[in-house]
Amino acid sequence: GDCGPQNCPAGKTLVGQTEVQHPEINHGEETDKPSQCPGDFLGEATFSCSGAKAEVLNVSLLYPAIVNLSAKDFFAGNATPVFLAEHISEYFELCGCCVPAGP
Repeated sequence: GDCGPQNCPAGKTLVGQTEVQHPEINHGEETDKPSQCPGDFLGEATFSCSGAKAEVLNVSLLYPAIVNLSAKDFFAGNATPVFLAEHISEYFELCGCCVPAGP
């Protein structure tokens, strides 16, 4: 990538009610893959960089519509590619990293 003062260094950016870690991003580019929201927060954030400022592009949650499967118990990184392909249309666009409601 390019070097220069317009690039965004690795760091944390506020996404809803929490900060999410992101990698270094070149000016005018987006992150290659989403960053997981921390702790009990749900979602994955994608970032862009403009003028040395990292901004959130979107926050999404891949959550298969399976009876009795809690969103907080599902992590797409542990699912097989076949499983993810079968549930590709079952995702949500979030306004930020979310904490699931209590029982």
